[in-house]
Amino acid sequence: MTPQVFANPPSLPPRRRRLPWRGALVVALMLVAVRLLLLESLVVGSGSMEPLLHGDPTAGDHVLVARQAWRLRAPQRFDLVVFERDGEDARADERVVVKRVAGVGGESVRIAGGELFVRGAGGAEEQVIKRYSEFRRLLVPLWRERFDGAALGRLVPLDPGCVELRAREFAMDGSDPGLACGVEWVGDAAAFDDGWLAADGTHYPGRNRVADLCFALDVVVEDAATCVGFEFALAENRCELIAQPVAGVWRIDLVVTDRTGESARATWRGTASPVTVGSAQRFEFWHVDGGVGAAIDGAVAFEERLDRRSDVVIAGSVLGAPTLKIRNGRARLVGCEVLRDLHWTAPSDAPYDCGAEACEVPEGRLFVLGDASDQSIDSRHYGTVAVGALRGRPLLVWRPTVRWRWL
Repeated sequence: MTPQVFANPPSLPPRRRRLPWRGALVVALMLVAVRLLLLESLVVGSGSMEPLLHGDPTAGDHVLVARQAWRLRAPQRFDLVVFERDGEDARADERVVVKRVAGVGGESVRIAGGELFVRGAGGAEEQVIKRYSEFRRLLVPLWRERFDGAALGRLVPLDPGCVELRAREFAMDGSDPGLACGVEWVGDAAAFDDGWLAADGTHYPGRNRVADLCFALDVVVEDAATCVGFEFALAENRCELIAQPVAGVWRIDLVVTDRTGESARATWRGTASPVTVGSAQRFEFWHVDGGVGAAIDGAVAFEERLDRRSDVVIAGSVLGAPTLKIRNGRARLVGCEVLRDLHWTAPSDAPYDCGAEACEVPEGRLFVLGDASDQSIDSRHYGTVAVGALRGRPLLVWRPTVRWRWL
């Protein structure tokens, strides 16, 4: 069959021109929907959550809030929540606020000695005890070593002959067993209170002494046999956590010495963190909620509750004379930071101070507190907050960009 040939082939229908504003309109509508239904931005107005969130009515942190977060699960203790206060007594900078959950429905909450005590329905009152995996994200920066010319006045050598201040580090030689090689925190470095260190390095002193502390030390071990020890006084006891290299991994020993000089030792052989000679490793030693422990490069190597041991009394004690010791070799201290646990107060002028008497939390409501307890207006002042009144959960700080981080 001969193919048919057209002299003037039919033309295709003209393509419809897309209007350029349609795409922009769709995007704008999607952004509005996300803004109204899923996300919103909040400027932190008050300083009640310092230093986690910097508060200022005009220059506070800009926080991105997930509006539907609490429809997926119920808020739990230590979660961050956003809600709006519409009472006449609400300050201008406390209308829309971020707080931390301290108690949930069905519980009673009491504050004593900076700690939270909670009683569930039909149960006995107990202190809220946190392990490393729970308290690490709550820690507040308190002090950081600058390694300047005055560093030896803050970290005082036990024996000046084996500690040398170099550029941005301490070099320590504990090879001689006859020398006490190490440094002790003194003066401003040992002013352990409920203040905080801001992101710009400004230190804000607190009013109350604290003993729930974590010492984060960046140490470069120069010899394969070098041991890293950390000591502190607690009540009438002396506690020492010793990191020893054994078969390429760190083994942690806890030695507790009472006032009579008798010692008790507990050992846990860690396998999570290998010994790295010549490179910095982060050693974290802590006393939090009556427990002590050590983590190396973020992996827990030892954790034990002291208040359950017959040889240690921790109630109301103050942590004193913290000391870093180096034995059996050389090491360099290249970073040093002290952090504290959250410390709660019970102001006597607050209607719901939760000090002498516990505060009952009805079902469907929350008892909330600010991290900067002395500066915060929260459930101690205006009572519990309805779960249904929550506007969302803070996700991240997105402005200013230098403070960008997930919450």
